[in-house]
Amino acid sequence: MMMMVDDKFRSALSSIQQAVIDWYQRELNYKHTDGSYSAFGSSDPEGSMWLTAFVVRSFGQSADFITVDEKQLRDSIAWILARRLENGCFPKGGIGEETSSPAPLTAYVLMSLLESGIPVEEQVVEEALNCISKDDKPSLYTLALACYAFASSGGNNTEHAQELLDQLLTAATRKNGLIWVPVEDSLKSGVNVEATAYALLTMVKLKKIDSDVGNDADRAIALSMVRWIAQQRNSKGGFVSTQDTVVALEALSEYSASMGIQNVAMDVTVIEDVDKGVEPDEPIYFSVSEENKLIQQELKLSGVPKKLTMQGFGTGCALVQASLRYSVADAPPEASFILELNPMSFFWGPSRKLSICARYDGPGGDSNMVVMEIGMLSGVKRWEVNPQNNQLNLYFNSLSPETKCITVNLIQNVPMENLVPAVVRVYDYYNPELFATKNYTFETWEPTPPIAIDPISSTASPIPIPVVTALPIPLQAENNGSVPRLVSTAEDCKPNQKFDSQKQTCYDDSSTTTSSAQNGTQAGIVTSTIVPKTDAKLTTTAAVPSRVGGRINKTSVAP
Repeated sequence: MMMMVDDKFRSALSSIQQAVIDWYQRELNYKHTDGSYSAFGSSDPEGSMWLTAFVVRSFGQSADFITVDEKQLRDSIAWILARRLENGCFPKGGIGEETSSPAPLTAYVLMSLLESGIPVEEQVVEEALNCISKDDKPSLYTLALACYAFASSGGNNTEHAQELLDQLLTAATRKNGLIWVPVEDSLKSGVNVEATAYALLTMVKLKKIDSDVGNDADRAIALSMVRWIAQQRNSKGGFVSTQDTVVALEALSEYSASMGIQNVAMDVTVIEDVDKGVEPDEPIYFSVSEENKLIQQELKLSGVPKKLTMQGFGTGCALVQASLRYSVADAPPEASFILELNPMSFFWGPSRKLSICARYDGPGGDSNMVVMEIGMLSGVKRWEVNPQNNQLNLYFNSLSPETKCITVNLIQNVPMENLVPAVVRVYDYYNPELFATKNYTFETWEPTPPIAIDPISSTASPIPIPVVTALPIPLQAENNGSVPRLVSTAEDCKPNQKFDSQKQTCYDDSSTTTSSAQNGTQAGIVTSTIVPKTDAKLTTTAAVPSRVGGRINKTSVAP
């Protein structure tokens, strides 16, 4: 049994390390030549201060586990420092908060530099901390970032970090044995998770929970934060957004390491409480030891119980999470975005159009970067290189209260009946709980046989052939000189002209004009074999099939 657990641990560790290597290599694709990073790499006009700091911090933390190119890391740090303002602040941009203060971004950039593994000049640190301190009315989010920035700077700065932490804990919400930082009213807020995680990281950095330094009161506060953060985790292991997930996992990991629990040996029992008349399953037993404490254990329940009761025995610390997943026809209305869909089906054929209009209806004027996920119906395939999921993703720098509309052209390769509606979702990239969703579908279409075009009468009739054949169309030119005229018989020629039966043209003996041109359309091809001289005028009108409303339109074609 011991060997099996060790093998699972080594396999899990190897998978994690390979995932970090793959992520590191992919992240380099978003690097600009000047060392900065942005959401779309070199296609963006310039790098992002916040994202570059995020990459610097992540690369620095990863250097203990994988090989990180130090030169590239230093290039990114040099880019950040080159944009430092005279007052020590870093220019605003990219932080997930509507504020005119440079303090939150400066605090984030500073903590990223300090965790990069590359030494930072003392003057840079002092001036950045001075910039943060000048915000005399910081929000709780800024206060949480400032706490950790001062604690990470070390030295005498830890005393001010303690003062800021005391302010943060005074403003924290305490309920049902849980403690969290209420930056926003919503409990499912990524900003709340991030701020609470930074408060917990500050406590760890200040050694408030160490067994030989901390006290029971501080350890109780930290445990209440851990419990609240753990409750915000979703069924897939993450939290609300990418940023708060990164910080929350870091805080939980640092907390676990600081607790220093040794000789873990505990049993966890899960008992189901079901409705009367329903046979309950046998109790579920989990055993946690030093050998498997880092391995996640899970078990699927056969039904949905009314209640689950967990009991733990022994020594150690374990997290038990129950996840319930279900689907709803329509998501509850959200006030953050207004989304309107207009699916358009043509009379026949597989072509479709989906008109999507969206606008931001939340606070603060414009939104952050917005992602629009357009789900595809059955039988519709995206034209992409690597379609891992059947949806089209569009990114907007922001959405304003003014409506922005786009139109997506779709071709349903396979006609299908009773289509399950697809979903269009719009959400804030940095705050995904701000979103809107709507469903759409199209009517079923029947394949229509190809259409043959009579170039004279412009009539259409179904024919059993797969391709529309190009047909020559007689052209009539107004002859102002020795330009060949396209005719049907020799009787149409002038007395001084000769008739070419193969080319069906009249020409003078002295004319040597021989040239050609072609005009075409996808559905029906119009072919011309004459180009007049500059003193000739040439017009032609042909019946060209146009798939609009299932009718054939006459189209004027100019060579």
